[in-house]
Amino acid sequence: MKQNSIYFFLTMFFIGSITLFTSCNDDDDVVDEWAYNRVYLQTNDYESGVKIFNLTHDAEKIQGDEISIVFNVKMQKPINEDLIVYLKAESETENLNEEDILFSSKQAVIKSGEKISEEITVTVDHSTFSTIEDKISVSFSIVIEKIETSDKNTIISNNLRFLSGLVNKTALLNLKTGTPTESKIVRDKTQWDFVFMEGVENPNSNSVAGTGNSDVATNGVPFWLTVDFKEVKTITGIQTKHWGSTYAPKSIEVYTSNDGETWKSLGVLDTGGSQTQNITFITPLQTRYLKYQMLTVPNRVDITYFYIYIPAD
Repeated sequence: MKQNSIYFFLTMFFIGSITLFTSCNDDDDVVDEWAYNRVYLQTNDYESGVKIFNLTHDAEKIQGDEISIVFNVKMQKPINEDLIVYLKAESETENLNEEDILFSSKQAVIKSGEKISEEITVTVDHSTFSTIEDKISVSFSIVIEKIETSDKNTIISNNLRFLSGLVNKTALLNLKTGTPTESKIVRDKTQWDFVFMEGVENPNSNSVAGTGNSDVATNGVPFWLTVDFKEVKTITGIQTKHWGSTYAPKSIEVYTSNDGETWKSLGVLDTGGSQTQNITFITPLQTRYLKYQMLTVPNRVDITYFYIYIPAD
């Protein structure tokens, strides 16, 4: 019995020795996870997160923020050879093609013994969006596509391999302050249907829709209204009236729709905050539905009348 125990012990020792020896040999070919030297992108201002660029669009041009991201390719520690990094652009939106995202260079080099490449600049020209009249938001990314090195511990960072940008462009501005020329005002709204944003005062009985004598108002909350004219009309502008300039919005946005559900912006306009606000549509439009949205408002804001302008006979 004792002899059998000795044989069992020796057998288990032998098997363990083989396993240990085999494991040690395999470790020679495995990269140490804690020794990884990660390659990553970093902007020159060291700010993380999505870079946001805001543009406005009028009849003359697109203007606003310069769409530019300046960055370096970096790694955690130097190696004894040049590291070549290949970059690419990615866009997930139809209004921005990858070829419109321009690189000063799509190849970065981190020299032997160094940890940082020279600066690279990525830009998108404003003219890329000049034919797009709608209000849009487009996103894009700058990505490390691959690296070229014989150092098996140098890898691309999973979390910091890309930089992201977001471009917000307003709709082509079809609005300006002032009374439209060669037009007449229409005050008869008996055939129109008004809908007011939930939460406003006097939505069912007010002077705007002609259903009462009260204004439609809120305590400092921007609100909207929509109008269904019941037929397609050619409209050259609108007029709104308020209790006084201290109750009038400072900026507004106007939308048009073919079905009362999907809306197209005509742009954002600074109104000046006057008691009576005449707004011209630079290009007259044909529509059945309009939406009027207040954006910048005082502590108490209202509207008492809403009229439209149509071409003079």
